[in-house]
Amino acid sequence: MPRFYVEEVKISRELSRNEFEECNCIPLPDVPVHFIMAGKYPVNQNEKPTIYDREKMFRVDNNLKIKRWLALLDPLKFGKFFYSSNSGHFMQTDDPDLIISSINLALKDYQKIQKEKPTLH
Repeated sequence: MPRFYVEEVKISRELSRNEFEECNCIPLPDVPVHFIMAGKYPVNQNEKPTIYDREKMFRVDNNLKIKRWLALLDPLKFGKFFYSSNSGHFMQTDDPDLIISSINLALKDYQKIQKEKPTLH
């Protein structure tokens, strides 16, 4: 795997292991922050049967992630959460309109921030 991806996975695992405590200690800046979540269960025909319902576990895990992300976004004036129930991992192809809308909203919110900034004279 590319080095940058290996590093990203290491950081993600460490954050997960610590329940994202670092994210809770260092608040996000009040800039447009968007979380976009794919909600379609990834069906894999080659998976072996298990004693638990994989789709149900997927939904439980998604609900936990949603709660965590909403808690991060809640203090932000320009934080937004988008959920696409029929989109898989490749949201840019599954739901491109959602991605484009998110970008447009972020740009509009950024313009609002720029208007609110005091001008230096």
